[in-house]
Formats: sequence, C-alpha cells, structure tokens
Amino acid sequence: MPTPLLIVGAGGFCLEAIWLAKAMNDADMANWELVGLADEQVASGESMGGLKVLGAPTEVAATLPDGTYFHVAIGNNEVRLRLAESLIAQGLTPATLVSPKAEVASNAQVGAGCFIGHFASVAPEAVIEDQALINVHAVVGHEAQIGAGAQLCPGAVVTGRCRVGKGAFLGSNAVLQPCISIGDWARVSANTFAAGDVEPGVTLATMPGRPVFARKRQR
Repeated sequence: MPTPLLIVGAGGFCLEAIWLAKAMNDADMANWELVGLADEQVASGESMGGLKVLGAPTEVAATLPDGTYFHVAIGNNEVRLRLAESLIAQGLTPATLVSPKAEVASNAQVGAGCFIGHFASVAPEAVIEDQALINVHAVVGHEAQIGAGAQLCPGAVVTGRCRVGKGAFLGSNAVLQPCISIGDWARVSANTFAAGDVEPGVTLATMPGRPVFARKRQR
C-alpha cells in the first residue's frame, strides 16, 4: 500500500526531492504516494514539479490522514529544522530520502528526514543526524559526524572523523581536512579548504576569483 508523502517547500529544491522520491519508488526502495506540496509563501494552487501547493505546512498537516510522512525540501537550514519540529508535533513522520545511486555504508547512521542525493557517499560508522542535507556527489568520511540540519552542497567533502555542527553549511566543493570540527551554524564557503577548526557561527571563505590575465583580441 502506498505511503502518503507531503513535500514541504515549493522552491527549486522541491524538484530534487520529488526526483529522489520517484527514484526510490522505481528502485523498489519505497512506495511513496506524493500527495502535494506545502509552502508558507507560495499560494495554494500553484504547481511545481507536477504537484500542487495545498497550503501552508501546518494548515495542510491538520488535514492529512494518519500515517502521512513529510520531507522538508528547503535549503535554509534554520527554516528546515523549524518546520520539521512543528510538523512532528502535529503527528506527521519525517521521511528520509536516499538515492538508489548513493553509497551508504551498512553501519552508518542516517537520521530522520535526511536527504542523501545521487552519487553521494557515506562511509562506515559515519553519523548523520536528523534533517541533514547531503547533496549530489558529497562525501561523508569514516566516523564523521554531521549535525542536525547541516547541509553539504554538491561535491563537498567531509573527511574522516570530522565533526560538522548543527545547522552548519558547506558550500559546493568545500573540503575539510581530517578530524576538523565545524561549529554549530558555521559556514565553509564554496571551493574552500578548511585546515583548522571553525568556531560556531563563523564563515570561512577563500578570496573570490578575479581576472588576472586578458588576452588581446586579434584583428
């Protein structure tokens, strides 16, 4: 019997959640029935990815039958955690979406409501806490810990025994040296290599790219 699944968020990231849920169905990893979208800022009746917005999340949750699951497809870590907490309080169950193309070690721990995208890798004894977002081609090394609501953007690499705190953000292709600790709500910007610990709330970033050479146009 299909399991009803509400996607929370009607922005661009909901397309990836819908894609992943359908991929799980196709691989016989799940039997999700996508009932629609819920969003605080998008009007009811609007469509995204073939699904209609049913209303605001807490309002929609009150109308859904027992046994309905939800997945918060919102990139803002703080908002994702807040909405998940409120929907759990209303009796809905968080759905973890894991791509059939991802590699997740059998002894890794993946929490409720997580997203693990295509070609992501989660190594042995890694721990991923609730509502974490591990995007496409991201890597979580052995014994690494990813805090609740943290986000690894495409291509981010968390090497062995690192700790990524609650709500922390790693931009695309960010890399952590082994055993590094990234504090709660800290940020490591795209293409940045973290060679030391990052304190809570701090943003670590390399200098943005700038032109260094311009070839003269030949007439």
